[in-house]
Amino acid sequence: MRELELDPMPRATLEEVAAWFWDLFPKRRVVMGGGTVLAARWRHRRSTDVDLFYDGNDVFERLDRAALRNVADDLIASRKVTELQLLDNALMLRTASGWKLSLFPDQTVTGSPLQPNEEVMGLRVHTTLEILRRKMHSRIFFSMVFKQRDFHDFAVCALEEPDVARALLGGLKSYRSRGLADVLEDEPEGFRDDPLLGPFKYPWLVESEDLRRACGVLLGQGVDGFLKLARQRQRQVRGCADHD
Repeated sequence: MRELELDPMPRATLEEVAAWFWDLFPKRRVVMGGGTVLAARWRHRRSTDVDLFYDGNDVFERLDRAALRNVADDLIASRKVTELQLLDNALMLRTASGWKLSLFPDQTVTGSPLQPNEEVMGLRVHTTLEILRRKMHSRIFFSMVFKQRDFHDFAVCALEEPDVARALLGGLKSYRSRGLADVLEDEPEGFRDDPLLGPFKYPWLVESEDLRRACGVLLGQGVDGFLKLARQRQRQVRGCADHD
């Protein structure tokens, strides 16, 4: 079993809540997903928040809400947690360090949502396909609350796991693919340089304009066209480094 190494911030969040969280939500039924898992898997960017998913839709129906309120009051009084909200289908809290943890019912969107040979701090993790399909459906297509890091993850997927990127593109209907291209062309307010990206593994995919162009090629020419562009850009980056 491969142990993924979390960034310091999400690791600290899980360590802060460990003393009480697993008593309410048994770890054996919890799965980690979201961009934090991708950051640990590919080491291509930073991540701060923790997205957890509970194996079963009954998690909040069976939860002892009075016990949770007592725990929340104690945690807030001790300043270990600054905010805890229990919604109809989600639990969200913010730790004293300022980082967020969310828990949702695990309603999978792929046939095989769990990565069989990886874990994080004893937690099972979602596959890349599961994570990115969730991002596309919930953030990009429905809520339209997308971020530059979502497109960065999409592009890096084509480099790290090209077969997964092909499956993502193959699952897009033409009008949705066109909608993504329109987002890239229009560059709305939410698409701006993201401090969580940084000059890490793929520096040529960090700047807003470069990332928009690369994702446009990925959507228009597919994974093979994108990989051709990637080879050209990486040669240019190496050439600039050698020249310096």
